[in-house]
Parts: sequence; C-alpha cells; structure tokens
Amino acid sequence: MSIEEVMRNILLELEELREENRLLKEEIKRLKENGNKDSTNSSKPPSTDNGFKEKEAKNDKSTSKKRGGQKGRTSNNLKKSDNPDVIEILESFTCSKCHHNLLDVKVKSISKKQVFDIPPVKMKVTEFQQHNKVCPCCRTENKPHFPEGLNTYVQYGRRISKHLLPI
Repeated sequence: MSIEEVMRNILLELEELREENRLLKEEIKRLKENGNKDSTNSSKPPSTDNGFKEKEAKNDKSTSKKRGGQKGRTSNNLKKSDNPDVIEILESFTCSKCHHNLLDVKVKSISKKQVFDIPPVKMKVTEFQQHNKVCPCCRTENKPHFPEGLNTYVQYGRRISKHLLPI
C-alpha cells in the first residue's frame, strides 16, 4: 500500500471519527436536556417524575413589570435577508370580486415574507477503485486492500447504517 493510499485512508477515517464525535456530543446534550425535565417544566406526566417535588407558589405581585418584552431589550428574532436565494412573485391576474383582468394594472404595494429552510440533504456516493498491478520483475499481482468494513460491492456507509438499525 502506497503512502498516498495510507494518508487517504487516515484522512477518511479522521473525517468519520469527527462526524461520529459530533453526533455523540449531540446525543449527550439531548440526554442531559431530557434528564432535567419533569412534569412542572414539560409535558411529561407526573408519574414519570423522579421523586416528589413541591411546586413553588407563584407570586405574580412580586414584580412591577408588565408581562412580555420590556422596553429597551434587544430582540433575538430571525432577521430578514437582504439577498434571498429565491424570490417567488405572487400576483393576482383577475379581481377576486368582479373578475376584471388585472394584467395591465400597476402594482400598488408589495408585502414581503421570508421562509428560512435547510436545503435537501444529498446522498454522497464514494467509489473505491482497486487498481491491481503486476510487477514486471517477479510477476506478482499486487492488489491494494479495500478500506476495513467495505465488504460488498454496494453498501451503506457508517453514518447511514447507524440510523437504519432497528430500535
């Protein structure tokens, strides 16, 4: 196996380990968040609580502030994009009441709303090609090894096969 192939295999394994590490960190975070939930701070039924907790009496009179956002606070809401990727024009061609043709009527105003979404995930297909060579001196056929775990001609990768296992 050449140094280039060894390095390529090491880099591939490093990428897979980084992805697995990221997934494990997400799972730990999710488990920690679920562990902190009980019937008082989530939709879980009281029968799932670990031990009995007395509810603290709510005293709404303890503050002079009104409900909702206070003056001067900064918002963390989603901000409109100045450069949307796609603009879809919604236009009326006929009047909804009298059915008059509106094709040549000038636009009075434009209202805008934006949707932020994640594009569809695309499957990545990697083909491993085993280039076999015959030594001109001793006539030995040299076949490099396929990566470990690559057992069939077509198979799912490590990341997707984890999600296909029965629960």
